[in-house]
Amino acid sequence: MKRTLRSGKVIEKSQFFVGTRKPRADRRKGSSSAARMDVNMNLAVRRFARILNCNFDPDDILITLTYSDEHLPADYKEADRLIGLFLRRLKRLGVDARGVWLTADKDKRGNAERLHHHMIIKGDGIQMRRDGEKLIACVSGKKLEDIWGCGILHAEHLEQQDDYTPLAAYLVRQAVAVADAKKWHSSRGLEKPVIEEEIITDQADELRAPGGAEVLEVGHYDQETGSHYIRYIRRPKKAKEGRVDETVKRNFVNHYGLRGYKLPPKTFKRARYLVEDYPRIKREYEDMLTDSKRSDGQPRGTDPGNPTATIAARRAQLGDDIRAVEKALEYIPKEYADPIEKHVKDGTLYPLSVMARKERGRTPAHRNTWQNWIQPYLYMVAILRGY
Repeated sequence: MKRTLRSGKVIEKSQFFVGTRKPRADRRKGSSSAARMDVNMNLAVRRFARILNCNFDPDDILITLTYSDEHLPADYKEADRLIGLFLRRLKRLGVDARGVWLTADKDKRGNAERLHHHMIIKGDGIQMRRDGEKLIACVSGKKLEDIWGCGILHAEHLEQQDDYTPLAAYLVRQAVAVADAKKWHSSRGLEKPVIEEEIITDQADELRAPGGAEVLEVGHYDQETGSHYIRYIRRPKKAKEGRVDETVKRNFVNHYGLRGYKLPPKTFKRARYLVEDYPRIKREYEDMLTDSKRSDGQPRGTDPGNPTATIAARRAQLGDDIRAVEKALEYIPKEYADPIEKHVKDGTLYPLSVMARKERGRTPAHRNTWQNWIQPYLYMVAILRGY
């Protein structure tokens, strides 16, 4: 059996012999051998790393939550209950609290320590502010530590890593060891790794990474059974100027089931209207960030809901709109991205004509050329925004 597993930028390939399995013997809870526990730990680390690689990036937030003496829970179950209450409070405030978390009772060296939690969440709706050398996480002007209310809270953005396996190992090895219980937990709605399997009948050769790939881990190759494992990151080739990255094009086709860049008409209009409305969206978002007025918690107008949560949700939506419009420019060659960006910020996406080339003393590009690059730009906006 040959298996390929893709999680984010990381690709894992393994091949192994599948024979006739013997019936599993009866086992008692907590009776695993030391060797079996090591295997289980490595599997937990790998699974945790795959979820991190699929779902998180440096815009997301790593949180450590500790307990003061008066709030220290009596056991693991009580600690899990408290972390569940904290997540529900974040959701009520409009924070995107999708993520993963675990309860730990060891430090990074494996020494015993009082119960604490590690959490990685998407964090849309959380503002990171610097107070001197300290970074403080806030939600609608209220410190995240106050929302936690059980002790000290430390929050920071994730570091830029293509493979979060080292972070996964660091966190999972601190987790509380509970027999037959998962070492970590995850929210619903997170992406899962893509798995492809192929049955092979001949003796399998040693697995190798493709040219230009960064090899992260290589296992022992068993010549008798052909068993082998490799983990690597395949670096994408730089798109040639004047051509759209073929990987991006394939993603569009796979997403919509249509040829080229032809989006459904309604989706196309939504992307175009979003781009043309970008200047107003940007102003509204900046006004919300700089607004120093604090709500007294009372409803306004005809909105009977929670005003704090409503504002946080609106800010998160605007942030997603802005990121989609700006991120899509990265898929366009700079020669065409610069004038497109200028027109987007001026609020006039059409017509894109002679501006860029005139400024550089060159012959203006034909209108068809601009259309060729506006099309993939709008489609990339639609993809990033999830239309």
